[in-house]
Amino acid sequence: MVLNETLKPAGDSEKNAFYLQEFEKKGLDFLPLNDSHQQTLKRLQLANKILPDRFLSFDETDLIQDKDNWLAPFLETTALKSIDYSQALLSRLDWDVQQQLNPLFPTSFELPTGRKASIDYSETPPVVKAKLQECFGLAKSPTIAQEKVTLNLHLLSPAQRPLAMTQDLAFFWKEAYPQVRKENRGRYAKHPWPEDPLTAEASGLTKKRMSQQ
Repeated sequence: MVLNETLKPAGDSEKNAFYLQEFEKKGLDFLPLNDSHQQTLKRLQLANKILPDRFLSFDETDLIQDKDNWLAPFLETTALKSIDYSQALLSRLDWDVQQQLNPLFPTSFELPTGRKASIDYSETPPVVKAKLQECFGLAKSPTIAQEKVTLNLHLLSPAQRPLAMTQDLAFFWKEAYPQVRKENRGRYAKHPWPEDPLTAEASGLTKKRMSQQ
Protein backbone atom coordinates (compact mmCIF):
# COMPACT_ATOMS: atom_id res chain seq x y z
CA MET A 1 0.00 0.00 0.00
CA VAL A 2 1.42 3.38 -1.04
CA LEU A 3 0.72 5.95 1.67
CA ASN A 4 2.44 8.91 0.11
CA GLU A 5 4.04 9.69 -3.23
CA THR A 6 5.85 12.78 -4.44
CA LEU A 7 7.54 13.73 -7.66
CA LYS A 8 10.66 15.85 -7.93
CA PRO A 9 12.76 16.91 -10.91
CA ALA A 10 15.77 14.78 -11.69
CA GLY A 11 19.07 16.30 -10.69
CA ASP A 12 21.78 17.15 -13.19
CA SER A 13 23.75 14.00 -12.46
CA GLU A 14 20.65 11.85 -12.93
CA LYS A 15 19.79 13.54 -16.24
CA ASN A 16 23.35 13.16 -17.49
CA ALA A 17 23.38 9.49 -16.57
CA PHE A 18 20.11 9.08 -18.50
CA TYR A 19 21.53 10.90 -21.55
CA LEU A 20 24.63 8.70 -21.59
CA GLN A 21 22.45 5.62 -21.27
CA GLU A 22 20.28 6.76 -24.19
CA PHE A 23 23.36 7.53 -26.29
CA GLU A 24 24.62 4.02 -25.60
CA LYS A 25 21.28 2.61 -26.79
CA LYS A 26 20.57 4.86 -29.79
CA GLY A 27 24.01 5.96 -30.88
CA LEU A 28 24.70 9.17 -32.80
CA ASP A 29 21.04 9.58 -33.77
CA PHE A 30 20.36 10.52 -30.15
CA LEU A 31 22.65 13.56 -30.26
CA PRO A 32 21.38 16.86 -31.74
CA LEU A 33 24.22 17.21 -34.25
CA ASN A 34 23.91 20.15 -36.66
CA ASP A 35 25.49 20.35 -40.12
CA SER A 36 28.73 21.79 -38.75
CA HIS A 37 29.02 18.97 -36.20
CA GLN A 38 28.34 16.40 -38.93
CA GLN A 39 31.06 17.89 -41.10
CA THR A 40 33.55 17.64 -38.22
CA LEU A 41 32.57 14.02 -37.63
CA LYS A 42 32.96 13.14 -41.31
CA ARG A 43 36.36 14.87 -41.44
CA LEU A 44 37.56 12.91 -38.43
CA GLN A 45 36.28 9.64 -39.87
CA LEU A 46 38.08 10.33 -43.14
CA ALA A 47 41.24 11.29 -41.26
CA ASN A 48 41.19 7.94 -39.49
CA LYS A 49 40.57 6.10 -42.75
CA ILE A 50 43.46 7.79 -44.54
CA LEU A 51 45.90 8.19 -41.64
CA PRO A 52 44.91 5.56 -39.04
CA ASP A 53 48.30 5.68 -37.37
CA ARG A 54 47.73 9.35 -36.53
CA PHE A 55 43.98 9.75 -36.00
CA LEU A 56 41.70 7.73 -33.72
CA SER A 57 38.64 5.92 -35.00
CA PHE A 58 35.43 7.94 -34.85
CA ASP A 59 33.10 5.12 -35.77
CA GLU A 60 29.84 5.08 -33.82
CA THR A 61 30.84 2.00 -31.83
CA ASP A 62 34.10 3.60 -30.71
CA LEU A 63 32.36 6.84 -29.77
CA ILE A 64 29.83 4.96 -27.64
CA GLN A 65 32.53 2.98 -25.86
CA ASP A 66 34.50 6.16 -25.20
CA LYS A 67 31.54 8.31 -24.16
CA ASP A 68 32.83 8.88 -20.62
CA ASN A 69 35.95 10.52 -21.99
CA TRP A 70 34.48 12.91 -24.57
CA LEU A 71 30.73 13.31 -24.03
CA ALA A 72 30.34 13.05 -20.26
CA PRO A 73 32.70 15.97 -19.44
CA PHE A 74 30.73 18.33 -21.69
CA LEU A 75 27.41 17.22 -20.17
CA GLU A 76 28.72 18.29 -16.78
CA THR A 77 28.86 21.94 -17.85
CA THR A 78 26.47 22.28 -20.80
CA ALA A 79 22.93 21.21 -21.66
CA LEU A 80 22.68 18.36 -24.16
CA LYS A 81 21.21 20.55 -26.91
CA SER A 82 23.79 23.31 -26.40
CA ILE A 83 26.99 21.27 -26.54
CA ASP A 84 29.49 22.19 -29.25
CA TYR A 85 29.83 18.64 -30.52
CA SER A 86 32.67 19.60 -32.84
CA GLN A 87 34.75 20.58 -29.83
CA ALA A 88 33.57 17.51 -27.91
CA LEU A 89 34.64 15.19 -30.72
CA LEU A 90 37.97 16.95 -31.16
CA SER A 91 38.64 16.58 -27.44
CA ARG A 92 39.34 12.89 -28.07
CA LEU A 93 42.51 13.86 -29.91
CA ASP A 94 45.75 14.91 -28.28
CA TRP A 95 46.46 18.61 -28.74
CA ASP A 96 49.29 18.08 -31.22
CA VAL A 97 47.07 15.82 -33.35
CA GLN A 98 44.28 18.42 -33.26
CA GLN A 99 46.74 20.92 -34.72
CA GLN A 100 47.37 18.60 -37.67
CA LEU A 101 43.72 18.19 -38.63
CA ASN A 102 43.15 21.51 -40.42
CA PRO A 103 46.34 21.44 -42.50
CA LEU A 104 45.71 17.85 -43.58
CA PHE A 105 41.91 17.96 -43.84
CA PRO A 106 40.99 21.64 -44.31
CA THR A 107 37.45 22.94 -44.28
CA SER A 108 38.00 24.95 -47.48
CA PHE A 109 40.07 25.11 -50.65
CA GLU A 110 41.49 28.38 -51.95
CA LEU A 111 40.59 28.90 -55.59
CA PRO A 112 42.81 30.79 -58.07
CA THR A 113 40.58 33.83 -57.48
CA GLY A 114 41.51 33.81 -53.79
CA ARG A 115 38.02 32.81 -52.71
CA LYS A 116 37.86 29.97 -50.23
CA ALA A 117 35.34 27.35 -51.32
CA SER A 118 33.95 25.05 -48.64
CA ILE A 119 34.85 21.37 -48.75
CA ASP A 120 31.87 19.09 -48.17
CA TYR A 121 33.00 16.03 -46.24
CA SER A 122 29.55 14.44 -46.26
CA GLU A 123 30.33 13.20 -49.78
CA THR A 124 32.83 10.48 -50.74
CA PRO A 125 35.22 11.72 -51.95
CA PRO A 126 34.81 15.18 -50.42
CA VAL A 127 33.35 17.79 -52.77
CA VAL A 128 34.32 21.38 -53.53
CA LYS A 129 32.05 23.50 -55.74
CA ALA A 130 33.10 26.52 -57.77
CA LYS A 131 32.19 28.41 -60.92
CA LEU A 132 34.16 27.07 -63.84
CA GLN A 133 35.62 30.55 -64.49
CA GLU A 134 36.97 30.63 -60.92
CA CYS A 135 39.17 27.64 -61.76
CA PHE A 136 40.99 29.06 -64.77
CA GLY A 137 44.70 28.55 -64.28
CA LEU A 138 44.23 25.58 -61.96
CA ALA A 139 46.18 22.87 -63.77
CA LYS A 140 45.25 19.85 -61.69
CA SER A 141 42.56 18.71 -59.28
CA PRO A 142 42.85 19.87 -55.67
CA THR A 143 44.01 17.34 -53.11
CA ILE A 144 44.14 17.05 -49.32
CA ALA A 145 45.85 14.75 -46.81
CA GLN A 146 49.30 15.14 -48.37
CA GLU A 147 47.81 14.41 -51.82
CA LYS A 148 46.35 11.10 -50.64
CA VAL A 149 42.77 12.28 -51.34
CA THR A 150 41.69 14.01 -54.56
CA LEU A 151 38.65 16.23 -54.13
CA ASN A 152 35.68 15.89 -56.45
CA LEU A 153 35.53 19.28 -58.13
CA HIS A 154 32.02 20.36 -59.17
CA LEU A 155 32.36 22.99 -61.89
CA LEU A 156 29.36 25.31 -62.05
CA SER A 157 27.95 27.66 -64.63
CA PRO A 158 27.63 31.39 -63.87
CA ALA A 159 24.06 30.53 -62.85
CA GLN A 160 25.39 27.99 -60.33
CA ARG A 161 24.20 25.03 -62.40
CA PRO A 162 26.48 21.97 -62.64
CA LEU A 163 28.53 21.76 -65.83
CA ALA A 164 30.90 18.96 -64.87
CA MET A 165 32.21 16.88 -61.97
CA THR A 166 35.79 15.72 -62.09
CA GLN A 167 38.71 14.36 -60.11
CA ASP A 168 40.97 14.82 -63.11
CA LEU A 169 40.96 18.52 -63.92
CA ALA A 170 43.86 18.25 -66.37
CA PHE A 171 41.83 15.75 -68.42
CA PHE A 172 38.74 17.97 -68.22
CA TRP A 173 40.55 21.05 -69.57
CA LYS A 174 42.03 19.08 -72.44
CA GLU A 175 39.20 16.77 -73.44
CA ALA A 176 35.87 18.10 -72.12
CA TYR A 177 36.25 21.87 -71.79
CA PRO A 178 36.15 22.62 -75.56
CA GLN A 179 32.67 21.04 -75.78
CA VAL A 180 31.48 22.71 -72.55
CA ARG A 181 32.74 26.03 -73.92
CA LYS A 182 30.94 25.48 -77.22
CA GLU A 183 27.65 24.66 -75.50
CA ASN A 184 27.71 27.50 -72.96
CA ARG A 185 29.58 30.52 -74.37
CA GLY A 186 26.40 31.74 -76.10
CA ARG A 187 24.17 31.05 -73.12
CA TYR A 188 26.50 32.89 -70.74
CA ALA A 189 27.97 35.39 -73.18
CA LYS A 190 28.67 37.98 -70.47
CA HIS A 191 31.24 35.66 -68.89
CA PRO A 192 34.67 34.68 -70.25
CA TRP A 193 35.11 31.43 -72.17
CA PRO A 194 38.74 31.52 -73.31
CA GLU A 195 40.17 28.93 -75.65
CA ASP A 196 43.04 28.31 -73.22
CA PRO A 197 41.64 28.12 -69.67
CA LEU A 198 45.05 27.46 -68.13
CA THR A 199 46.45 30.88 -69.08
CA ALA A 200 43.23 32.86 -68.54
CA GLU A 201 42.54 35.02 -65.50
CA ALA A 202 40.34 33.30 -62.95
CA SER A 203 37.32 35.34 -61.92
CA GLY A 204 33.72 35.00 -60.83
CA LEU A 205 32.84 38.30 -62.50
CA THR A 206 31.41 39.16 -65.89
CA LYS A 207 33.74 40.38 -68.65
CA LYS A 208 32.45 43.93 -68.18
CA ARG A 209 33.08 43.90 -64.43
CA MET A 210 36.54 42.46 -64.98
CA SER A 211 37.45 45.26 -67.40
CA GLN A 212 36.34 47.87 -64.87
CA GLN A 213 38.70 46.61 -62.17
